[in-house]
Amino acid sequence: MLVRKPYDIGDRVNVASVLSQPNVFGGESSWIIEKVDLYSTTARLGTTRELATFCNGSLAGLRIMNLNRSDKPNIYLNLKFSVESSPQQRQMFKRRMTAFVKERPRQWIKVVDFRNTRVEADLGFVEYVLVIQHREKWQNLAAILTSRGEVFDYAVELQKKLNMNYKAAYVPIDNRRMDQWESSRTCMDFDPGTADDMEVNNEPKKDR
Repeated sequence: MLVRKPYDIGDRVNVASVLSQPNVFGGESSWIIEKVDLYSTTARLGTTRELATFCNGSLAGLRIMNLNRSDKPNIYLNLKFSVESSPQQRQMFKRRMTAFVKERPRQWIKVVDFRNTRVEADLGFVEYVLVIQHREKWQNLAAILTSRGEVFDYAVELQKKLNMNYKAAYVPIDNRRMDQWESSRTCMDFDPGTADDMEVNNEPKKDR
């Protein structure tokens, strides 16, 4: 670890198996390095501030993502539109989102992509992914999350204005199944051991 130097004190890092899939969003469960010596690394979890010590040997075979060295990250936003929305509406949505990003040059660099990733005609929606490039490094996770939240809020409101937001189909409740469940629960709650102590025809049980 001292030869490779995958991180320095103060860096925010993600640690995972080499064979695991990378995190699409990135940065949530990251560790901030506080101390490094010949045998171990001490780090603090960024979300809960829990402190942990890792043996350097255990980290040697893992994939270590240094978020301080990961600049200009791509941020992914998954959006669902009504299947009845037209291509013209979706193009208008893209233009409005692009204009929103350009109006904030201190936060965002550009819209990288806007493409269809899923079509569910039976469920009534199509899914798109919006990819935007941020100016901050993953190290400054709080600023990225704040910017991402603002874009998401605007995207939701824009969907409403363009009459293309997706509403989940109404699923009726089967009352027959609820009655069956209540009946089975009553049977399970009944304690046969107390049956002899119950009053029969409003008469208390007589002593034998």
